[in-house]
Amino acid sequence: MTHNFVTITVTNLTNEPLVLEDDFSGQPGVELPISAPPRSIDRHTSVEFSISTKADEGVTYNVGGDRDRPVFLQATAAEQDAVQAWSPPVCTTEVFSTASGRYAVSIAPYRTSARKTLLHR
Repeated sequence: MTHNFVTITVTNLTNEPLVLEDDFSGQPGVELPISAPPRSIDRHTSVEFSISTKADEGVTYNVGGDRDRPVFLQATAAEQDAVQAWSPPVCTTEVFSTASGRYAVSIAPYRTSARKTLLHR
């Protein structure tokens, strides 16, 4: 089965690294992305990689390596909301599409997002 890939830039605005879930490459039948996700995304940095649009695949990072604080990224073949992101309540995620057809995902501590919202009102 062939499927497409979506290029995303993930920006980690937390004060902890995002650590790739250990079992990502060990799942049977999982096709690795064009550019494999990095093992970790350092705090206050951005990285770019591609993920598959296959429905049952995604990439999971753990905030600070803590499995109780996962951030899950998934791409779909849908034109709208092609990239989705979920995070624990202590974080907030935002997904943006760019003019070039790529996507940007921002992961921040919840208080950072709330503070930005209050300042821009």
